[in-house]
Amino acid sequence: MRPWIRTVISACDHCGLCCLTPCLLGSVKDVDKLANHEGLSRQEMLQKLQVEVTPSGRFLVRIKPVDEGCPYHIDNQCTVHKAKPRGGREFKCWDAPTRALTYFWNKKNLRAIGFEA
Repeated sequence: MRPWIRTVISACDHCGLCCLTPCLLGSVKDVDKLANHEGLSRQEMLQKLQVEVTPSGRFLVRIKPVDEGCPYHIDNQCTVHKAKPRGGREFKCWDAPTRALTYFWNKKNLRAIGFEA
């Protein structure tokens, strides 16, 4: 049996599966917490983020690189645990509704952190 295939789970067992998908930031607060944790300015932190536009025209903010999972997930550990973005904090692989949580941003919030939308 492969270690990432689990038949029953009812709580977090720190497997890191949630960190193997691109992490969504839910708010300006997430950006600032990550920046402060890393000792970066907000503008420097923006260089580590990517804004995506959904087919319906909504905006998502993710940590780059989006195709390799979370870059803060190293050796099966969250290296920014105290500053973990909302997408990582609220995702619960054992709870179907949280697996579908998406944090949409509007243009006003994107401009507030320095992105031109």
